[in-house]
Amino acid sequence: MGSLPPEYWGYLVKADKNPSVILEQLLSGIANYINRQIAPWDVNCLTPTKLAAFYRLVGGDCDPLFLQTPKASLSFIYQSMGCFHTLQPEKDPYLPPSVPALTIQGFVRWQTVQLLLEPDEHAAFLQNAVKRLDIINPLDGTPFPDRLPREALPSRPDPEMIQWHGGVAENLRLESHHSDLRGLPMGESALNSDVATDGSDDRPSLVAATYKPACRLSVIALGSIRQDRHGQTLGV
Repeated sequence: MGSLPPEYWGYLVKADKNPSVILEQLLSGIANYINRQIAPWDVNCLTPTKLAAFYRLVGGDCDPLFLQTPKASLSFIYQSMGCFHTLQPEKDPYLPPSVPALTIQGFVRWQTVQLLLEPDEHAAFLQNAVKRLDIINPLDGTPFPDRLPREALPSRPDPEMIQWHGGVAENLRLESHHSDLRGLPMGESALNSDVATDGSDDRPSLVAATYKPACRLSVIALGSIRQDRHGQTLGV
């Protein structure tokens, strides 16, 4: 489908920081594309390998985040952001499921948060997705237009999201510290920890990310939650 007037898209983020109907359909369509069109094709869920490949297709580099982060830590990051995900089996059937995979709803939330934190970078990813990939609207089965106007997306980072980025990142740092003390991967100690990981009750309706956006965050996020043996933060 060719370009349509900007009115087709409207403004894609609502006042409560949730995605508009069109943005939710677009992100769901992208999630479906990742599931069906990106290897490994025998895996029908949004695993780290598939997500890393998608971001490469649209001009990003999220390999350090999705391919180098311990699985338990990535799952804990998703949990802290409020992103629905499942744990998928390893290749060895005798091992417990441990591969964190976003659901479609989880991907919608994940990408909306990234868009609010760093709109220039993630707006470009979405624009490249509709331009380069055949993204189908799951509502009616028609392709999305191949042009997504920049004005349909946020023009600057959202202050509330940035504020909550700092707060939830601090919770991640505390969880990492507790994990180090107990000798567990980050995320596992949360099951037995009294450290809060969901912020306070007055947070925005769409909780802020635990770090800066997905691709740039590969160093920033991991640096903010990994501690060296002397208590110094690494990678920041």
